[in-house]
Amino acid sequence: LISVIIPTYNSHKYISAVFDAILNNNYKNLEIIVVDDNSIDHTLEIVETYKHKFKNLSIIIKPKNLKKSAAISTNIGVKKAKADIVCSIDSDAIISNNWFNEVLMQFQKNKKLGAVAGYIYTGNKEIIWASFMGAELEDRYDQIFQENNVTGAEVDHISTCNTAYSKKALNDVKLLDEELYYGYDVDLSYKLKNKGYALKLMKNISCEHFWKESLIGYLKQQYNVAYGRMQILKRHPQRKSGDKVASWFMFMQVPLTGLWYGLLGLGILQLFFMQSSMLLLWSLLPLIILLVLQLPQTLRLVKKREDITFIFFPLFILLRNTAWCVAASKYVIRGITKI
Repeated sequence: LISVIIPTYNSHKYISAVFDAILNNNYKNLEIIVVDDNSIDHTLEIVETYKHKFKNLSIIIKPKNLKKSAAISTNIGVKKAKADIVCSIDSDAIISNNWFNEVLMQFQKNKKLGAVAGYIYTGNKEIIWASFMGAELEDRYDQIFQENNVTGAEVDHISTCNTAYSKKALNDVKLLDEELYYGYDVDLSYKLKNKGYALKLMKNISCEHFWKESLIGYLKQQYNVAYGRMQILKRHPQRKSGDKVASWFMFMQVPLTGLWYGLLGLGILQLFFMQSSMLLLWSLLPLIILLVLQLPQTLRLVKKREDITFIFFPLFILLRNTAWCVAASKYVIRGITKI
């Protein structure tokens, strides 16, 4: 038996495809637990239509007094799950064929395996923002596999997007941290590693994931991601240099971006009051460094996607770094003022 937990909230757009992909796997011994966060669209109506296709499908509607949180929803599902292997599948993640058999094989091979996650492909490449978001993550995954020359690599950070966990391992670390709105998957990974469990990222199992479709939606998400990362660093200070998936290379861009904005702002003031452009010229230095740092990844993505629009990728990353700077600044200010 394998338990599958699908946290949902207004997921009507992709939930049918999520269930169809699970059906296409032809793995019969499944317990599926949908934990809905009080959706106001047609999500639950669609899920109900799959009850006759799965003999063991249950729907839990989360109590309204609990805050909206995928971590809380997932924990509710884990506590109800009967299997030793518990899978977390996002409500917009379309898993590949033979996903469950491959996952089961990995746990049979390694008794100290805490979790195994699949590669995440971009499902909505036709939308430029989503294409950039997905391509950036795919590239980071590809670098891990190429460096190790393998299709399965041990890592220290996996997301909950299309991932199978040992229920014993989850209980050992007291499940997901419900205080974290974002980054609970990273926190969980670090806790599992600290307990001696192995985490594996696979390329022969995967999902198609649908990213935010608007730039505003993406920037809001990245703000939350960065704020969550600051909370995680407080819990895991030894991880200040990042991990194999999100490395120091990403984090160092935040102070560089902050320095650019600082010099730019001071330069504008200097130009206005003193008619001097010296600081404006100096502000170009961190900007050039940021753009140069992104050049190797940009060239890889232009080649891989065969899409010339990826030459604008560094500007997209600059926008992401801006959201991260705002989040980091707000976290520090809240810490100082205790707000």
